[in-house]
Amino acid sequence: MLCHKHKLFHAITLFFLLQITPLVLPGLSGEELKPSAFFQAILWDSEEAETFTYAPWGNAEDQNASLLSISISSDTLTRRFAYYGSSPLRLYRQKEETGKSSPNTLSGNSLDTNQWELAVEYSFQIDGGHLASAFKEEVLMLRKGNLNKFKVYALPFSVDKVPNGSFLFQSFAKEDTFFRAGSQKFKLSAGVSRLIAAKAGESEKSLEIEGFLLRNQKYQLAMQRNIGAFEKKRGIFIINAKGNAIKPYILIERHSNYENAFGHGVRPLTNEPTLEENATNPIP
Repeated sequence: MLCHKHKLFHAITLFFLLQITPLVLPGLSGEELKPSAFFQAILWDSEEAETFTYAPWGNAEDQNASLLSISISSDTLTRRFAYYGSSPLRLYRQKEETGKSSPNTLSGNSLDTNQWELAVEYSFQIDGGHLASAFKEEVLMLRKGNLNKFKVYALPFSVDKVPNGSFLFQSFAKEDTFFRAGSQKFKLSAGVSRLIAAKAGESEKSLEIEGFLLRNQKYQLAMQRNIGAFEKKRGIFIINAKGNAIKPYILIERHSNYENAFGHGVRPLTNEPTLEENATNPIP
């Protein structure tokens, strides 16, 4: 009788422990669930869209790794996507002879090197001045290089690098471009970037941005944009010049909703035990 009560006490104790103790899978702690970085991407100097596959945890070669496919074009930036793995970020592309994959799908297999090839490899790091409260975030510009691989040029877009009310201008034009943003005037040479923030005391409800090109020794208006409620927004202007016009790629956001990023919350493997399975078969 005493032995029966002893067993019953342990059973009740185990039940309550399972209710109040958070589940921690082997190799996964609460801190590790925070993404290493967030990215957005765009193709540069290309008229065709490309579909890439990546493992949000950087474990593409593992059996049953969670794999996601993203479509990247030259028309607009991709949706923000999360990456939990260590550097480098690797994007794979299906070899042309094997056909094309469907975007935004999960796969339960490791990548077969006979069907997939490494197309993008980008090494990144979190610098010492990065705020602990801010996520690492970059915009990746992909330009096709040799051997079906893409070169990567990254622009910082973390909240501590481009805070609200600020806009990063990055020039890829082959000539000097000139801008007026509110009361500020500045020149951008090829390859140069500049962060523009609202000046203290400025009371404009919107920010008017004008771009100019030098033609026949005169400044010719080549771009106009108006950003309403700019003090609550942040963004990037990727500058290119074609003919007599400035052609910008513009990323502007008002709310940085990281939880809605593509791949956010995805587990490393597609066959990990669920809460119910662990309650039935608790990890010793």
